[in-house]
Amino acid sequence: MTKREITLSITSIILITSSIYLRFYFIENPDRIISKKENLEVLIEASKKIKKIWHEGDLRDQLKNKKLNCVQEFKELGQVDSSFLRCNLRFLECVLRESLDKVIIDFPKNIYPIKQEKNLFTKWVSRSTMEGPKLPNYGVMVNLGYGGDSLKIILEDSCHQSVIPQRVYSYGPENVDWRWDNLNRIILIDKNLVTNNDVLNVNPDFKFRNLSFPATELSQREMEKFCLSKGMQIAQAHVFDAATFFPGDLRNKNPQRFFKSPYPWTRVKMNSFLYSAQRYNDFVFEKKYCNQVFSSECVKLVPFEDFQFNATSWLGLSSILGGPMEYMRNPVESNENLLASSYHYPITSNYHQLGKRAFWDGLGHTWENFTLEERPLNEKGEIGFRCMRVIPNVN
Repeated sequence: MTKREITLSITSIILITSSIYLRFYFIENPDRIISKKENLEVLIEASKKIKKIWHEGDLRDQLKNKKLNCVQEFKELGQVDSSFLRCNLRFLECVLRESLDKVIIDFPKNIYPIKQEKNLFTKWVSRSTMEGPKLPNYGVMVNLGYGGDSLKIILEDSCHQSVIPQRVYSYGPENVDWRWDNLNRIILIDKNLVTNNDVLNVNPDFKFRNLSFPATELSQREMEKFCLSKGMQIAQAHVFDAATFFPGDLRNKNPQRFFKSPYPWTRVKMNSFLYSAQRYNDFVFEKKYCNQVFSSECVKLVPFEDFQFNATSWLGLSSILGGPMEYMRNPVESNENLLASSYHYPITSNYHQLGKRAFWDGLGHTWENFTLEERPLNEKGEIGFRCMRVIPNVN
């Protein structure tokens, strides 16, 4: 027998022996398989509880009742709306960290979150950083351990977007009827302006004082980059109009005529205090108007409530009029890319209405970078933004 034949024979024996061993191990020693199955069942139940907290936020008021500290994440929450804590990476990080010492999550005994990058229990992921057929555009990864096994779960941010119903819409101010439709498409748009907290999730190098406040100091390029990191794009003007103008007839997907009130909370514009403010010299401002339009008068009267939901559009969009200005991409009229309604103007300004826009060149925040019909009151412009996503070919 040659040396080569001897080598092949030994190799065959090793392979045969290995296959017998593997077969024996899996068939005759099922304890490990059973144990792994039981561990995964426990991990799946725990992941459901984490998903519930992710979607509900602090419904049990554990922050207010001081059962949660969260000093590392939220030094000053102020008047923030409770919805800010829904689908919030930093709130979930706090819950997971403090659940090791307190009964924050009713976990099965001996289950624990596993630290990932930068000594954190949560990790921001997107399709640009991971691969997988069922991976969402963006979300938060959590790794749970139990009995020597682990389970990685990805929680998608499904809290902060509205779906635009499929129908025909009208773009522009109330006297303009430029029509478009999203039939056979799903369009999702952010309910809220992108916050400093959102930006920090993607880019921890930014430094912000108030996490729940809208991100108002970014350049156009930085805004676009943020939306792209989530598989989205800057919200477009005609989509914003669809989400904020109150439809006259929701049952008719293609109405012959559009009735567009310039104020997002009413179909009859003459019933709004803004209608009087913009037309009558004897109009008297009242503090309660700040709940709907945070104009310049409100700055010294009440604090700007981040994530306020006192006045939302018919699709649940907040910060529609007043507050910071809002940049949006306008494929119809590129020189009208800015909703100028803001705390830079008094309540009497004509900018406080839907469809009324100005222009921002995106190069800076001094007033030289803007084209405006009315002179603003502040030293520089504060500009927020929101993102949107289009899913085509939906039957």
